[in-house]
Amino acid sequence: MMVFLVGASIISMIGCKKNYAVQPAPVAQQEILLQNSATLGTYLTDKQNHALYFFSNDADGQDSCTGGCQTMWPSFIVENLTADKPGTGLDISDFGSITSSTERRQVTYKGWPLYSYVPVQNGANLPEAPGLTSGDGFANVWYVARPHLQRMAIA
Repeated sequence: MMVFLVGASIISMIGCKKNYAVQPAPVAQQEILLQNSATLGTYLTDKQNHALYFFSNDADGQDSCTGGCQTMWPSFIVENLTADKPGTGLDISDFGSITSSTERRQVTYKGWPLYSYVPVQNGANLPEAPGLTSGDGFANVWYVARPHLQRMAIA
């Protein structure tokens, strides 16, 4: 009988063993990153490496891209922009948000609203391919968003 009790106790203890290892906190996905280009230098991208853009008509910090403009240049939206969302080399204090013309919270960088570029390709608006900056200089009013606002200071 004693052997049975000891055996049952050991099995019971093995079955109830708990894992007390500390689990790491989930890492927040960075939503805004810096990339480098030989021709443009450092510029801002979204988490999929799509370039982000400034619209020079937004000099007052408001979204001036309305109506059909939003089809090709949709507002860059990040829900709940917190300090862990900007990547290395970016400071959360440089970011803010405004209510866009589509009534969503559009991200701003140093007071400038940010946009994605979705050009017409084969008859449909499709996001610019990751790593491309083909919208830079479009109509002389759209520019790749750069940390030091070089192009925007001239526009």
